[in-house]
Amino acid sequence: MSSYQKELEKYRDIDEDEILRTLSPEELEQLDCELQEMDPELD
Repeated sequence: MSSYQKELEKYRDIDEDEILRTLSPEELEQLDCELQEMDPELD
C-alpha cells in the first residue's frame, strides 16, 4: 500500500452526517455557497 493510500485510509470511516449536524447555520450556508461555486448545476 502506498503512503497516499495509507493517508486516505483514515478518511474511510468518517461520518459525514455527524459533521454536518455539528455545523452552525452560518457554516452550512457557507458550505452551500462553496458547493454552488464548484458545481453551479447542483441546484
